[in-house]
Amino acid sequence: LAEAWCNARERAAPARVDRILARREHLEEAGRLAVAAWIQRLGEQRRTLGILWMRFRYGGWLRRSDATWGALGYALCAAGLFTLCARWLADFRKRPAAEPWMLYNLVSSLWSLGRGTSAIEVARVGLELGGPAAAHQLGAWVTFHDALVGDDAQSEPDDCPLPGDDEALHERALAQLTRSLRAARRSQGAGPRAVLREAGPALRAARELTPAARDIERAYSATRAAILGLLPPWARPLAFLTPLRWW
Repeated sequence: LAEAWCNARERAAPARVDRILARREHLEEAGRLAVAAWIQRLGEQRRTLGILWMRFRYGGWLRRSDATWGALGYALCAAGLFTLCARWLADFRKRPAAEPWMLYNLVSSLWSLGRGTSAIEVARVGLELGGPAAAHQLGAWVTFHDALVGDDAQSEPDDCPLPGDDEALHERALAQLTRSLRAARRSQGAGPRAVLREAGPALRAARELTPAARDIERAYSATRAAILGLLPPWARPLAFLTPLRWW
């Protein structure tokens, strides 16, 4: 039903669309799920104006259902409207029916805004919900954050498996960043050159994998800063000299 309604809306004139949503108060659960599916379609197509129209024209109604609430959060994040997404999903603790994929969009938006600490708090809440989406997507962020702040000092780089799915670019990039951080800390006692030599391969691999996404760019920059922070000040220029220039 949701897919059929989405396809019908693709062919409908805007006035017809508004007439459908004008009767939103009479929609049953199936109808609300159909609206949620349509909003997700807007996000997939990065239709910013349509997403903003849904947010400001129907926001009050969309908040009443966790399905439409989560769908609009996804659409806002997919369109790069990170501030609006973070504000929209900020009441996630009041929504017991929230799903991990919904919180993932909040985590991504918060990281994109440079609010990594807040993002990890959300990710840990999402992990407690369980399920494969939580383990793979939110778990990748939590593991990376622990490596970034040094909370996994006993972990080895190879303890972080690389996702095999070619489409999981975020998770693969985060796994490589995690490996780079662990390798750098493990070799810190061997001197600056050893830190750069051990951290370099995974960091380069992460750079090659990094999708055009602000959250991963922020994570990459944070990783670089953390590795440089392990070096004494006099040795930091080594990171930018050939052949030790890893970024």
